[in-house]
Amino acid sequence: MTLTSFGAVALLVESALLGISTRMEDAARCLGSSPWRIFRAITLPLLLPAIMNAGILVFIDAVSNFGIAAILAPRANIPLLPEVIYELLTSWPTNLPLGAALSAVLAVTAMTLVMLNQHLMARQTVTNGRLPALRLIALGRGRTTASWLFFGTLFFFSSVLPVAAVLYMSLIKRWQGGRPELSLENYAAIFRPGSRGIEALSTSLLLSVTAATLTVIIGAVVAYALSRFRGRLVSFLDQLSVLPRVVPNLVVAVA
Repeated sequence: MTLTSFGAVALLVESALLGISTRMEDAARCLGSSPWRIFRAITLPLLLPAIMNAGILVFIDAVSNFGIAAILAPRANIPLLPEVIYELLTSWPTNLPLGAALSAVLAVTAMTLVMLNQHLMARQTVTNGRLPALRLIALGRGRTTASWLFFGTLFFFSSVLPVAAVLYMSLIKRWQGGRPELSLENYAAIFRPGSRGIEALSTSLLLSVTAATLTVIIGAVVAYALSRFRGRLVSFLDQLSVLPRVVPNLVVAVA
């Protein structure tokens, strides 16, 4: 779950960093503050809202992540909430009330966490410059090498290795004498006319494009209203726009 979610946090925090003026950091550096004190007293408080919001989004995504739970949880005999809810709703005898109760607990937990975060962020009084002054920091040779090693390792385990393993397994036709026989037969079966694979692929692409189009239109209208108007209706709209992201997808599906 960490390998599939850290990119979202990086994008959100990067966006917040690009919008933060570095004037206060430069002033503190000129007054003799250490890098650690500058980060603790200036940078971290400015980034705290973005970090908290990103953490909550990742928590909601992880706690309701069905794909990882459905594939790995039964094999490891670890009961994860999405997999248990799916089993209650699809295995005979089905237990819809218990599945709905677990979903309700999941929804209440997510909403409580968001409200707590909003309460904590309301107590944060942060002053930020309107125009960011971008300042790039040059790394030395040792830090550059360490950075390449760290991010290269992270990229390998989060992207290269999983994709390579899936591609390799997809080419296995059968095992003979302890060795795999490679073939493109699996891909031929997927793209064969009338196959369930091509039907699922086309349906998923159609629904995804439709959802993306509607989401962009609705989200753009909401963003325009929040940025151009004021009033009680806009405040209600601000809270309402967060709610669908707070409620886990699994809860919506069960409902």
